[in-house]
Amino acid sequence: MTMKGILYSLIVVMVLLRGVRSKDLSNPSLNEEEKRWCVAKNGADDAALLDAIDYVCGNMRIDCSPIKEGGICYLPPTLLNHASFVMNRYYQSRGRHEWNCDFNHNGIITITDPSYGSCIYDRAT
Repeated sequence: MTMKGILYSLIVVMVLLRGVRSKDLSNPSLNEEEKRWCVAKNGADDAALLDAIDYVCGNMRIDCSPIKEGGICYLPPTLLNHASFVMNRYYQSRGRHEWNCDFNHNGIITITDPSYGSCIYDRAT
């Protein structure tokens, strides 16, 4: 193959690859098919987590019964786990926008399903 042929082949490959996009996980506007959850950040202040729980369960009329004693998501009974569950429930119910997971910078969006045992976190379908 001549140098001109190699160059032509390279240009064709580059043009074809231009239309192919790799999935960018840092992009906050992932496709609707992508599964995303909102969880509390590790190291978040207990008072901030309690505020998030109070806000979601009190003011927003979200069903928080799964994190109450005897509920399927009560164990382990930690603020981090309980806040993660209700923050995600709020995030999913409000349209899955980045700002619905902020909670004063104490929430983070993950693509890893945080569900465990019989405690299943809501997700978009």
